[in-house]
Amino acid sequence: MKNIVSRLCQLITGRAPASRGKYSPPINLMSEFAQKFVAAGWIGEDFQRVIESKGNVLAEELLYVNRNGIYVPSKAQKAAKEIMGNNFFGIEDAIRHFKVRPSRSQLASLSEVPYSEAKLKACKDTHVLVADFQLSIVQMIGNKMLRHLFDDETQNREDSWLKRHGFAWDEGAAACWRLVRIEPEEDSFNKSWVDQLSMFGSENDPAPVRVAVYAALGHFLKTGERMFKKGMSRCAELDMNGRRMTVGPFKEDGLRIQAWWDDVRYYETGAASVCRAIVS
Repeated sequence: MKNIVSRLCQLITGRAPASRGKYSPPINLMSEFAQKFVAAGWIGEDFQRVIESKGNVLAEELLYVNRNGIYVPSKAQKAAKEIMGNNFFGIEDAIRHFKVRPSRSQLASLSEVPYSEAKLKACKDTHVLVADFQLSIVQMIGNKMLRHLFDDETQNREDSWLKRHGFAWDEGAAACWRLVRIEPEEDSFNKSWVDQLSMFGSENDPAPVRVAVYAALGHFLKTGERMFKKGMSRCAELDMNGRRMTVGPFKEDGLRIQAWWDDVRYYETGAASVCRAIVS
């Protein structure tokens, strides 16, 4: 046990127990710490896995759980998942596919789903309910696990074009639930932006390009199904030249992000939308 305590102390502090300069837990505290794990059923092999973990990953995971707790779905989240079926990209999905580490404040923000049961049932076949964990477009394109999901032109634009726009760095104000339409608004193709905007009504808003991208990548990683397959979908933001940002089409060669003039009518250009949340 003494050897295990010494090695755990070195693992956590980065140096032996007697070292100075960084925080070194007292030996009696480390001994009690190790005894708690032994009482929970840990054996020498379990300690050894933590000690030998490449990049100290297991110790960091233990620290994360200790500080943020273990995620347990709320009643509202379970009900929403049951209604939406495959069109649900929840907290567990974001952890698995985007490798996010939710903070306590993010989990608290997502504890309630701001859409009524009736709204979710009405949208279960046309929308994806997404737990938005504030990843920017720059972060998504730069992530080696996600980068290949973009088309070659979008990948190459990361430095020369997208990074010059503020919306590409936007992470959103807070973690929240988003109800994103899988395809552009119905009958919104071959219309100017002004005409498309008039179709949104009081319950929908133009989708921020970041949200549309996040939803499309998450839904594809979970289900293998592509959003925005039919063509370009106009989003809320403009580029530096005053053109409307678009997402799609999302085909075998990857998801495309580009820009299109508002007054152009094109048979493959629709409007991406999100449902407004209920304000409590």
